Amino acid sequence: MKKINIGIDGMTCEHCVVSVNKAINKVKGVMDIDTSLSKGESTILALDDINVEDIKKNIEEAGYTPLAYETADVSDAEVRKTAKSEGGQTGSGHNYDYDLIVIGGGSAAFSSAIKFADEGKKVCVIENWVIGGTCLNRGCVPSKHLLEAARIYYEPLSNKFKGIETKQAHIDIKELIKRKTELLNSLREMKYYNVLRGYNNIIFIEGEGRFASKNSVEVIPNDKKIDSYKITSDKFIIATGSANLIIDINGLGDVGYLTNEEILNLDYLPETLLILGTRTVSLEFAQMFRRFGSNVIVIGRSGRILLNEEPEISEALLNILKNEGIEFLLNSSIKRLYKDGGKKYADIETEDGLKTVIFNEFLMATGVVGNTENLNLEAVGVETYKQGYIKVDGELRTTNQDIYACGDVTGITRLVTTAAYDGKVAANNMLHGKHIKADYSFVAHTIFTDPEVSSVGLTEEAAIKEGYDVAKVVFPVEYVPKAQAIFKTDGLIKMIADKKTNKVLGIHMLAHNSSETIQQASVYLQNSYTIQQIGEEIGVYPTMAEGLKLAAQSFTKDVSKLSCCA
Repeated sequence: MKKINIGIDGMTCEHCVVSVNKAINKVKGVMDIDTSLSKGESTILALDDINVEDIKKNIEEAGYTPLAYETADVSDAEVRKTAKSEGGQTGSGHNYDYDLIVIGGGSAAFSSAIKFADEGKKVCVIENWVIGGTCLNRGCVPSKHLLEAARIYYEPLSNKFKGIETKQAHIDIKELIKRKTELLNSLREMKYYNVLRGYNNIIFIEGEGRFASKNSVEVIPNDKKIDSYKITSDKFIIATGSANLIIDINGLGDVGYLTNEEILNLDYLPETLLILGTRTVSLEFAQMFRRFGSNVIVIGRSGRILLNEEPEISEALLNILKNEGIEFLLNSSIKRLYKDGGKKYADIETEDGLKTVIFNEFLMATGVVGNTENLNLEAVGVETYKQGYIKVDGELRTTNQDIYACGDVTGITRLVTTAAYDGKVAANNMLHGKHIKADYSFVAHTIFTDPEVSSVGLTEEAAIKEGYDVAKVVFPVEYVPKAQAIFKTDGLIKMIADKKTNKVLGIHMLAHNSSETIQQASVYLQNSYTIQQIGEEIGVYPTMAEGLKLAAQSFTKDVSKLSCCA
């Protein structure tokens, strides 16, 4: 092994250190890097055949100037001794295969892996399904692609612009699915495989990973020609996401079912789609397939949809979806599924008695569980709680201090944005002994129905539980001038505030493109805006975002009596 000390000019901040580490790490043969901003140098551990000129070239290409360098031969014993004194990966006397092993291959996994790799660490990412996780492959991206296709196909039937004649023509589901698949392949290449090519210290393995001991993971390759083997580390992150919760229904095995994964690859249009569940996945697919032309029946055990959203929003969206022709059977349950004469039937217990419906496909949209079943967590003392989710503290550490968990598998949030955030929090805590606590207080979310449901901050119920004396307004979107101009007047904005301070506590929207507006609402909450401050904002006109200003003004004024931008 060789130890190289090389001076570097031009580093001004810690970001420069990360950039230098990343540049040096691309050189074949580099094993470890320690770059010091204060000393203006990098200490590099590398294989004997390392070419220092390659290191200098990469430093220059990164925008810095390599200075004089010294090289020295070091023995394996010296390497271990140095690592021990510096608290490195071999600090316990072990020479592990990796500085970090991540089980899972989605947003949380790659976020943490990149953070480690940027600091010169060697990382292994193990994924037994498809690279990119739920969001890219069976969630956010493909569903929003097809929702937009459904909107375009449906738009001629709801055109409100007089003077423009629009007609609904033909729909080719097979072609839509083909294009969707091409899009996903392109994004996997762009967002994941290209990332891997940029980091020679991130090793990606296609296979199943499960704990064998406190410092080892057994890898069962997807390629069955390769025998299982073990890899070692002293740091681990579990980012395996979630799996669909399948409810046991009499006859389910005979008629079959779809999840969000299979329905995204359905290459024909069912005459009738039966959906169990009344939350995000259910409602997005219900509207999508209704707009494509299917009859859609949604069954829910509760008396309303979207139980986690404000009741005013649930009621308004329910009416909108009913007006599009979706049938809802609430306070209902499926008693039996069966086939007869080549057709599929469901016996449904409703408020009005037993109802039998004929359907072609059945979508199970009843929620998710933690994807932890095959990880052998008992071997490493990692505890789970309800529905298989991993128990973590505020710093995302599990009940094993050397193992962290991120993303859906913790059961805390189910957003790709928070999964990536979790990965960074966990990586920083593991790398530098920090005690950063994950904070989701002002994270917004959206349900991509049309109009969209978006929310950030406390609901009215949550604010009351926290002891606030609550003031609220429910503001109709029809009073927003932009909504009138483009005939997108369905919906409402509910704003929650503290009566004592007028500080806004939560903003909840059912409105056209509210996924864009809610970002602005999140900034208001992060900066503790009052209703007066929001009401006095000077923004672009006309926009749907003006609805936030008008909603804030409606706490104290009758906005129907205000002129434009007043």
